[in-house]
Formats: sequence, structure tokens, C-alpha cells
Amino acid sequence: MEISNSEMVEHAETLQETEPSCSILLAGLGGAGGNIIKAFANRLPQGVRTCALNTDAKALEACGEVERVLFGKKITRGMGTGGSVDTALQVVEDERPQLDKLLGGVDLVISFTGLGGGAGTALLDGLASAAVRADVAHLAFAIQPFTFEGKARAEVAETFLGKVRNKVHGLVALPNDLILQLGDEDLSAEDAFAEANRWIIQAVRSICLMIQTAGLINQDLQSLLATLNERGGRTLFAVGGGAGTSSVADLLQSLIDCPLLEVADGKLRCDQLLVQITGGKRLGLAKVNQIISRLGDYFECREDIRFGASIDAQMEDAIDITLIGKIDLRTRVHAPSDDTGTLNLGVLDHQEPAPKGANEPTRPDRPVYTSKLSRKERKEGTQQEEFEFLSAEAQRGLFEKTERNLYQGEDLDVPTFLRKGIQIKA
Repeated sequence: MEISNSEMVEHAETLQETEPSCSILLAGLGGAGGNIIKAFANRLPQGVRTCALNTDAKALEACGEVERVLFGKKITRGMGTGGSVDTALQVVEDERPQLDKLLGGVDLVISFTGLGGGAGTALLDGLASAAVRADVAHLAFAIQPFTFEGKARAEVAETFLGKVRNKVHGLVALPNDLILQLGDEDLSAEDAFAEANRWIIQAVRSICLMIQTAGLINQDLQSLLATLNERGGRTLFAVGGGAGTSSVADLLQSLIDCPLLEVADGKLRCDQLLVQITGGKRLGLAKVNQIISRLGDYFECREDIRFGASIDAQMEDAIDITLIGKIDLRTRVHAPSDDTGTLNLGVLDHQEPAPKGANEPTRPDRPVYTSKLSRKERKEGTQQEEFEFLSAEAQRGLFEKTERNLYQGEDLDVPTFLRKGIQIKA
């Protein structure tokens, strides 16, 4: 995809007075959502409303200077649901009018919640239904539980992801396990969660600036809705950026390296794409042009791509890139890759593509599983008569860290010849 400078000049607008901006509500649901809302303090444009919803009065008090709504006073008496989804669903059903009232006059609600527990899970489902009734645009960030939290919470999270997906315009699922990949082993839990929140804060702040303020290249709520298209489907989400002196290749590499992009199937063709670029006063149209062109090629989205560029004086020489896209799960097509399995962006600072293998973005090396089925060295002059059976701990291979898949007393993750005691001759 190529965008001429003349086309960009035609769309570029100087900062000027605009019509009253739309109403945006950021809603933190449950304990995890409340923590994210608290992290937004003093980082949002004026006029963006923030609200925390919970069944736990003590947790609400810790959310800081935001609007706070306590649900389920009669059932939980302000002491939470104890992680019970059934109790939380009853609370939400009883207080549907309160959710409807919360969305009164709202054009866009962006919600944050942790799935797998009680209040946050049920409130997301209830808020999504209320947004459908009120015809309010809804972009949801849903945090999935850590693997070590157990199978039960994971199943609850997956169930409600499926229920909510068709009720919202955009759903970004964020596995908590990503936090374990941040930094080294000495990184504190507080710093790890703060880094994860930074991705969300950067993206949501860029979206709010795009909608609420006039920019160099303007987009609005309708642009976001046109990208998300309709309720349902898979939402693509990533953030990146760097110093204004960074090359286009480095800026895009930071976007591609965002762990959230991998989670959202970044290697699939994107049907709808919205790119928002925010920078200081020195942000140049030529750099914007190159970024948009290369992203369109990367995601094979050459027609349904929208882009905005805003100036934020507080950013000085920095540049932030936020990408939101939509994938139609019915027509997903794998993007082409080269022999190394890495998608080719070509030379990102020039118009001509580079030879294969040059200046391509690289993904971090993934750890290789070391099997316990190691081969023993055979002494000279000896022949193997039959395979030796392994210990029970070594038989499960890649499945050793998962729950056992038992059927009629047998572990189905163990190969059949081992379970049945079949001897295999050399």
C-alpha cells in the first residue's frame, strides 16, 4: 500500500475548534479492572469519564479518585462474592437498571476486567449486554488467569470470552502468563504488572486523543466503529513506539515485538485496520506515510485501512503507534512468510523492497523443549534387544506440566505402547 504525500496533505488539518467530543467511559470491573483504572490517573484527556464497579467495598476504596459503584449490597453486603460466578451473576441480574443508567449518554465504553473469578467476570457479561440494549460501542480488555491458578478458573474465563465476544465491538484477550515473560527473574511483581498496564494505558490514551481532539490527520469514533465493523470476530491489538530519531524499521519492529500482537494472531491477514500515530511537534508526514504503507503490506490490508496522526506536546521527541484491527474468523488466511518463518517488511526506510532476509523484523527466540526421552550411548559390540521402559515421570513428555488426562484409570497422554506394556523389538 502506497500513500502519496499529496493525498496526505489533502487529509491533513490544522488544529482548530471542533464540535463537542463524544462521551467516553472507561470502566474497571472487579478487582483487576479497578487496579487498571487506578493506573490511568492523570494520563487521560479531559472529558474522559472513569468508573470502577465491584461487589467489594474495600476494593473500591483502593481505586483512587474515580467514580465508584458498589453492586450487590443486599446479597454480598459489600464483602464481595468470594470468587463465585453464580453469586456475581445473580447480583448483576438484580441490578440491570443500574448498569443501564451507567451507560446513559455514553457513546463509547472501554472496559477492563480479570476473568475467571466472580465479580469481574459477571460484570463484563452484564455490561456487554447493557451496551447492546443501549446501542453503545464497546471495546473490552479481558485479562485471562495465570495457568497456575488452575483449570477451573481457566474454563470459566474461556466460557465467558465466548459469551461476550458476540456482544462487543472489540475484545482484546490478555493472558496473565505474558507477565511472566517480562524482564528477568529479579523483576518485582509490582513492576511486572505496571509494565503490562503500560501497554493498555498507551493504547487507550491514543484512542481517546484520536476521538476527543483534532489532529494532523483526523479520525473519530466512526472511524473506530468502521474498523471494528460489527460485534463479534477477532480483535487485533498492539502498541509500539520510540524516539523521534528512530528509523521506521525500528518503530515497526517495536510494534511487531509487542507480545499482545502474537496473542492476537498477528500473522493472520487483517480485514480492517486502524493505526493511530501520536508524536511531538516534530512528527513528520513522510514518516507517517512510510509507517502506514509498510503496515498495510505486513497485514495484507491494502484497502480497509484507516490512520490518524495527532500531536501531543507532552511527548516532545517520542512517537507512539497504536494498532487496532479486525479479523473475520470465517475468512482467515495465513499471511505469506519467507523460508525463515518471518514475515518480510522489506527495507522500511525506503520505497524499494530489500532482498529476502535483509532488514526483516525478528521475533525473540523461543525456548526449545528438552525431552526426557534422551538416547543412551550404546557401548561398542553390544546390540539393543528391546526398548527400555521409562519411569512414570518421564513417560508424559511435553505433557508433564499439565493435568493428567485420565480415562478409566489410564493416562491418555502416555503413549499406548507404554500404557499397554507392549515390547518393541529392535
